Amino acid sequence: ATNQVIDPAIWVEGWSGWALNRQGVAVKPWTAPMVVSNSFRIEPERGAIRFWYRPDFSSGIGSGGTATLLELATVSGGASEVWRSLVVSPDGSELQLICQTESGAESMLQAEVNWEAGSWHLITLGFTPTNSALFIDDQLAVVGEGLPAIPSEAASYTSLTIGSAVNGAAPAQGQIEELAVFSGRTRMQQIIGNAFGQ
Repeated sequence: ATNQVIDPAIWVEGWSGWALNRQGVAVKPWTAPMVVSNSFRIEPERGAIRFWYRPDFSSGIGSGGTATLLELATVSGGASEVWRSLVVSPDGSELQLICQTESGAESMLQAEVNWEAGSWHLITLGFTPTNSALFIDDQLAVVGEGLPAIPSEAASYTSLTIGSAVNGAAPAQGQIEELAVFSGRTRMQQIIGNAFGQ
């Protein structure tokens, strides 16, 4: 609506509309729930996530810290568990998918990047229980094994945080636009509970 004010700390004009602005030491987390009305909005086992990313840093220089593009995490009470994180290395030269496994956090996919500050890049992560793939600018960058499962009882408490860690730390140090989530499943097999008691 024309009478609404766009918060410049959160949104900036991007190349095709408004982009999520994720800069600074910490940001207010921007999340999308995994489950809405008993339907998966973010598939835990198979699917794809695609978005445009514009880093404020160049590869080889980096942001000086890890830049988190996506983080899938469960938050219940005061506890949280991070299942998947898509991050750019501190020097800006590598894009990495880190997943929680039985033996702890493990890098599942790594791809070298050579980005210039202010340039837009299309990133797509595809995953199934048997394989995963990372595309950068519509080019296959790396193929890996399937991603570890997320417990079904955690789904109702799980969200995808866009452009930072679940607590707002390690922001993407750039902008994210046109996020799209693709999934083959529409209904959950079982709902254990709802974090909001509804």
